[in-house]
Amino acid sequence: MRTFWLSLLFVLVGSTNMFAQSWLTSQPFTVAVRYYKGKELITLKGSNLKHLENNEMSISIGTIVVPGGQKLVASLKPFHNIEVIDVQITFDWQPDSVERVFVNGYQCWTNSQEFEKDDKLKDLSRIAHGFGKYYGDYLFKDHQPKKGTVHGWTYAYTRLPSGLMHLYASLDESEGYTQWRFDSQAGKLTLTKQLENKLLLQNQNHEYITILEMEGKDEALFDAYAKQQQEVAVATIKTVTNQSFSSTATAHTGWTSGTTTTPKSTRASSWRT
Repeated sequence: MRTFWLSLLFVLVGSTNMFAQSWLTSQPFTVAVRYYKGKELITLKGSNLKHLENNEMSISIGTIVVPGGQKLVASLKPFHNIEVIDVQITFDWQPDSVERVFVNGYQCWTNSQEFEKDDKLKDLSRIAHGFGKYYGDYLFKDHQPKKGTVHGWTYAYTRLPSGLMHLYASLDESEGYTQWRFDSQAGKLTLTKQLENKLLLQNQNHEYITILEMEGKDEALFDAYAKQQQEVAVATIKTVTNQSFSSTATAHTGWTSGTTTTPKSTRASSWRT
């Protein structure tokens, strides 16, 4: 009898997401990476592929299970130095499974609120537009108010009929902002990582997209989000510190593999804050 109840408990615990909104990577999706090859603008595209590549670069998409959800990590690896403009991933989205959508506004003059599925972002009034347009994203090319379409930055969430929230959040904005766009008419959710012509060095993995997707109650959900952000920040600091320490040690000793030169005293300039 005890075995039966333990088995039932295991099934219930393992099925906590049974009635959750589907995870992003369980839905059909498309990937588009825009970059420059010299002066030529190229777009690397693919559908429902977790690894995509051409002659210039590759992109790999993976997931890591975390309590209450998952992390989505996209890694770019160029085969020679290239300049990347942005990475866009568009997922199929089920607007009928949510009640409201929250998007985080850009600076102080853009709305941060929960929207109905058929709402649209409001533009500034004529009076406020003269000065307020510089304090939001109103001058961006993709700011086009449309019924059923809302967008925001860094994080967003949907409120479900169960009362729970489904969170979509970037864990690292240090290399570029992440835009979330919900289109209830088309049934699409698009994340765009804006890298603004960032130079990617050849044969190195660049994990510029780390997305947290979780489901839960308001306070607990954002506490978990803050914890995940802290873990990413600590890992980044350790990586930068180790790289800087290694560079500084080499600079102070002057030794390199296969040399017999006399150590030189140099001042390292590779520390980053």
